[in-house]
Amino acid sequence: MAGNTGNDFGVEAIDTLLKIMEDKRDRLAVVVAGYSKPMEQFIAANPGLQSRFTRTLHFADYQPDELLAIFTALCANHGVAMEPDAEQSLLRKLTDLYQTRGADFGNGRLVRTLFEQTIEKQAARLADDSQASARIIMVADLC
Repeated sequence: MAGNTGNDFGVEAIDTLLKIMEDKRDRLAVVVAGYSKPMEQFIAANPGLQSRFTRTLHFADYQPDELLAIFTALCANHGVAMEPDAEQSLLRKLTDLYQTRGADFGNGRLVRTLFEQTIEKQAARLADDSQASARIIMVADLC
């Protein structure tokens, strides 16, 4: 692989992986996952990889309504719910993020990050309003 330095163990790791894949080919399944372009580059880095990774599964990005469902499930798992205005606002945000997504779109991970940021923002709001419910996510809590 071009650009290796003395501290880069990539070639050694690939060589080791290839040997194990060959020696244990009847008992071993190897799954590699990542963004499309870097995975293509990884597989192309060594002809041995190209001949051994013969199946590719592509998972389409979640649609905005599916991303909202993931966020809602995270809410339920943490004992919180969104007020209706917050849900609509979040759906608009997710739609915008989906429509402008690039090759590094985080998909479900993006939603988890948004949820964690929302909970942090909610905590800051609750610190200023002791009467507010910790079980409701409001529009002001969304990032």
